[in-house]
Amino acid sequence: MITQNTPGVPGAQEKGDSFGAYVSVGDVDGDGYGDILAGNPAENFGGLVDAGTFAVVPGGPDGPTGAGTKAFSQASPGVPGTAEQGDRFGGDTDLVDSNGDGRAEPVVSAIAENQWAGAVWVFAEKGTHTFGAGSFGMTAADSRFGDCFPE
Repeated sequence: MITQNTPGVPGAQEKGDSFGAYVSVGDVDGDGYGDILAGNPAENFGGLVDAGTFAVVPGGPDGPTGAGTKAFSQASPGVPGTAEQGDRFGGDTDLVDSNGDGRAEPVVSAIAENQWAGAVWVFAEKGTHTFGAGSFGMTAADSRFGDCFPE
């Protein structure tokens, strides 16, 4: 079992955390092994309650061990937006090979972004892209865009 207390996984398991609340498996780095994308929408950091994070846990010939895990938030370099209290970044996750190169790109939501309007980030090889309810002509207020990705 991989938790935030597993050696190599950033952060520490705390009461109320939700590491692994949303999990996807796919080959992110192209090495032929399944990597784990774990959402943690209730993660607190920098004094921000429920700002949220997600982690990519690399797989390997013996399965995932935690070594080499990288965690991301809206405060991470290259991630559009600003980490805010209650955003719940990592509120849903998926891994999608959107360009057919054999590597799965993380797709992550923050359903409470901008007063529950919601937003989705696609972490592609050529940069991170984000979009929200307004991008699709939806009414933004309380739409919770990105609340439930299809299986």
